[in-house]
Amino acid sequence: MDLTGVNERSVEVPFVIASVARTVAPDARILDVGAGPTVIGTLGTQAEIKGTDLVMEAFGLLEGHPDSRLHIVGTVDPSYEDTLKVIAERLGVEDRVAILGHVDADAYDEAIGEIDVAVQLRRGTNGEVSAAVGDCLRRGVPTIVTDLGPNHDLPDDIVVKVPVDVGASELAEAIDTVLSDTEGSDRLARSALSYVEAHNFDWAAEALLNAVLPAFAGDEPKSAGPPETIGNGRIQRRPAPRRSMS
Repeated sequence: MDLTGVNERSVEVPFVIASVARTVAPDARILDVGAGPTVIGTLGTQAEIKGTDLVMEAFGLLEGHPDSRLHIVGTVDPSYEDTLKVIAERLGVEDRVAILGHVDADAYDEAIGEIDVAVQLRRGTNGEVSAAVGDCLRRGVPTIVTDLGPNHDLPDDIVVKVPVDVGASELAEAIDTVLSDTEGSDRLARSALSYVEAHNFDWAAEALLNAVLPAFAGDEPKSAGPPETIGNGRIQRRPAPRRSMS
C-alpha cells in the first residue's frame, strides 16, 4: 500500500479487536463452586513477568477454601517451574497444585472449563493484549487481571482489576472475594458474556475502519462508540464436566 501523503500521526486502534473480538463459547457457564473442588487457574506462557509466582504465593494464603486447587496451564521454563515448585512446597500446597505446562487446543479448552476463577497478571507490558483473558471472558469465567495496558480499558463490570504492585495477601483477598461472593461473580460472568457478544468481529471490523481510514483522508479518526447492547442478561453457562487435572 502506498502511504505517500498520509497524515503522520498516531492512530488509536481499539485493543478489543485482538482480545475479546470473538464469539461466546457454546459451553459458557455461570460460576458453580459447589460442583466439585474449587479451581483457580492461570493460563498462557508462565514466566516472572506474568506473576505466576505471585499467584502461587496468593494461593498459599487463601483461607476458607481448603479444598481449592491451582491449575497452571501453559509453557513454562524448567528453571521457573522449579521456582514455582519450591514456593508450593514452602507453603505446603504442593499436593493441590498442578503445573500442566504446554497443552494442545482440546486440553486448553478443557482446562478453561475446569476453572472457577482465572488470575491473569502482568508485571509489565509493551501494549500487547491477552488472548487468554479473551478466552476466559468468552467462556464466562470470572477473571482477575492486572490494571495495566489494554486490560485497564476493559469495563470494570466484566473483570476484577488489581494494581501492578499488588501483594500476595491483597491478591488472595481478591480471589477469595470472587469465590465467596457468588452473586457478584454471577454478575461478572454475565456481564463478560454480554460484552463479548456485543463486541463481535463485525463490531471490531467497523471500529478498525473508523480508526484507520480517516487518517488517509487527513480527517480525525472516528470513535466506534459504545456497541448496541446485545443479550437480555439471561445468558447461561453450562457446567463443564469436572475432570482430574493432576
